[in-house]
Amino acid sequence: MTRPNPDFNSLSVPDSSQRKIPADVRAVFFDIDDTFFSHRLGRIPEGYLEMVQKLRKQGVFCALCTARSLELSEILLGPQNGLWDGVVAGNGACVYDENQNVLFCKTLDPHTIEALIETGRKHDAGFFVSGSQAFVFDNAKYYQPKLDSIHTPVLPRHAWTPEQSLSVISMCVPDPLALRKELDALDGLFVHYTKYSADISRDDLSKFEGISRLMKHWNLPEHAYAAFGDSFNDLDMLDNAACPVAMAEGEQTALDRYPAHTPPVEEGGIAAWMKAQGWIE
Repeated sequence: MTRPNPDFNSLSVPDSSQRKIPADVRAVFFDIDDTFFSHRLGRIPEGYLEMVQKLRKQGVFCALCTARSLELSEILLGPQNGLWDGVVAGNGACVYDENQNVLFCKTLDPHTIEALIETGRKHDAGFFVSGSQAFVFDNAKYYQPKLDSIHTPVLPRHAWTPEQSLSVISMCVPDPLALRKELDALDGLFVHYTKYSADISRDDLSKFEGISRLMKHWNLPEHAYAAFGDSFNDLDMLDNAACPVAMAEGEQTALDRYPAHTPPVEEGGIAAWMKAQGWIE
């Protein structure tokens, strides 16, 4: 797959006199999967990269905010160094500045990882995990459909060792909700159930916690941002935004909660919404 790699560092100095975005929006955060990257199209939607350029020309900070690790983000989007003012990865587990320097990182405890692997193996699960590395192990029959669904078909396959830090564990089984009782019995976890997996991270972290760290790094009020997301794990990011916007084809929980929706990606998605609001031309 060809992945775009524009030179965002070539932007001119921001001109505040040309600012069109509302005064209480000083930054914009984008979820990746089916928000900044369309899995239906298999690419970043038309006009999105130009949209980010136009926002940054107005002096607006732009960042990714995703459940993916930085490595998995780059597998999907291509190299990201220099393209963004920051990245919140692993549902807030790791936060990076504009140069991909680590501002914060707090991953799953090794004892918790061991308990999760033991639980999954009782169900013959396949594991798709990420943190310091992204890799898979155990039942390929169950983790491969997950990988295919997020356009990440090939990853290294090897067992986990305690030297490897993990921020997200996707436990892949035919019916992820069948794991709920056992996962609920484990303390300190946030679980997002999807079609193919239970995606597990720490419950003392969140996308908004990661956003707060970047907003502080940029010396901005922590709620002075717009956010675009599509699923349950985006709710805290959206709840705390000055301008929360749900994707048109997102999960019903997000659509019901936020009255502002983008058009479908095939009709311009976020870029079309911003043009309709007068934020960009």
